[in-house]
Amino acid sequence: MAIHTAVRFKPDTLRSASQTMVEGFDPANIQGTVVMPVQLVAYDDASADWTKYAPGNLTYESLLTVLYEDVLRGDLNAANGATDAAILTYWTNALNAWAATLQPSVAALLRATRGARRAAPIVLS
Repeated sequence: MAIHTAVRFKPDTLRSASQTMVEGFDPANIQGTVVMPVQLVAYDDASADWTKYAPGNLTYESLLTVLYEDVLRGDLNAANGATDAAILTYWTNALNAWAATLQPSVAALLRATRGARRAAPIVLS
């Protein structure tokens, strides 16, 4: 049993309607900035098998702890005419680069978040 962390694109089923998908969208000229929400999540391999991960499946999502959320941006016009493989490579590289920036603080963030969630609720009335 161990706690693991992973980065992922936030599943569409969990994305709020207020989260912009494309900034500055100009459909006539195929211009804009694609905005993809990303998350750093933690899971316990005793209860969550990452090999069976199903994005947006609420049963599985309940086993994950979201530690941090941000967005990655990409040029819409760059995708025009690109192959699916090239687009997948672009977003995979962007996600890996984002993960690398998080690495120095992941352990501390995990400890702080898990510690806060173990605190008892405060009854107000």
